[in-house]
Amino acid sequence: MASGCRDRRTDADSVCVQGETDVAQALRFPTAVGHETFPVKVVRWPQVTPDNRSAVFQALGYLYKYDPATGQRSRVTKQSDDYEFAPSLSPDGKSVVYVTWNDTAGGRVKTVNLDGSQPRTVVTRPGHYVTASYSPDGKQIIYQRGNGDGLRGRLWQEDQGIYVVDVLGKEQPRLITREGTSPVSISPARGSIWSAMRVTRPHS
Repeated sequence: MASGCRDRRTDADSVCVQGETDVAQALRFPTAVGHETFPVKVVRWPQVTPDNRSAVFQALGYLYKYDPATGQRSRVTKQSDDYEFAPSLSPDGKSVVYVTWNDTAGGRVKTVNLDGSQPRTVVTRPGHYVTASYSPDGKQIIYQRGNGDGLRGRLWQEDQGIYVVDVLGKEQPRLITREGTSPVSISPARGSIWSAMRVTRPHS
């Protein structure tokens, strides 16, 4: 590129300067933002089926099944509308109950077979569901309806507590208690439920 010649007047003589400058293509390097595959370093709620032939866990917002014999990992469900959390295996290890979250529609309690068949919404009412698990006989599901927060918001946080519903979700869910968190088991014989309680000791 040639620069224009201009007259620079001084007390002496007039000087005209002409030069050339090379403009090169900008040097750029490709930056990899992400890859099609990458190693997952954190899995949540891992569980092994009673026959030790499969394991289920949550990672990257979805449920996965792992086959230790082949080393294969695959999604349990095929949906991508809701995030999936807190999977809990049925007593026979053939199905799993879990809770979901969607920023627009809220959360639900759902079940699905480990092979991905027969997906079912057991609790259709929107809410902030924390955990869910089967009863030892596999006929009921116990779940916790929790509180909202700064990330999910406060919508659908009413009627918090621990509930029981039949495994098909045909009956109305029954409130067991407003207190306690993380219910883990039901005893069919005694109708008892185990849950964690937070106790605050007064200052002496």
